[in-house]
Amino acid sequence: MTNKKTRNVIPLMKYIEQRQQTGEIINKDPAVIVGMMRAAMLIEVHKQEFEENLYTEIEDMMFHAVASALTNLPVSIKE
Repeated sequence: MTNKKTRNVIPLMKYIEQRQQTGEIINKDPAVIVGMMRAAMLIEVHKQEFEENLYTEIEDMMFHAVASALTNLPVSIKE
């Protein structure tokens, strides 16, 4: 049986599976990949813990690190 949280990510998991078939996303359980993406988005909860002028750069670096870990394509970051 699927719960509400699971239903909300089903389209994303299907998209991940499609991208795995083309080799664009690593071959891991789509639920693990979704979990990693959701965890990265939680940085917003800790925004107040960072200096305001650094938060955007920290957030960009985190998202870049996650994207690099999950994809088989090169991902660039603004320097």
